[in-house]
Amino acid sequence: MPDHSDPLAALEPGIRRDVQSIAISEGVPAETLIPEIVAAYVRLLREAPGALPRNPLAPLAAGARRRADK
Repeated sequence: MPDHSDPLAALEPGIRRDVQSIAISEGVPAETLIPEIVAAYVRLLREAPGALPRNPLAPLAAGARRRADK
């Protein structure tokens, strides 16, 4: 079961390291980047849908379901 007290715990190790690296370089806590990244992605879906695959949320939802089932 994922550790819900750590929002980075559910991320793959490589992605977690990337988020932590960005946070360090920007001088912000890594946990604050997650909602910002999600908001930016949703804005991109809304404002420039052609920039992403046809159904970009399907793999994200499938991955979330897989992690929730563990």
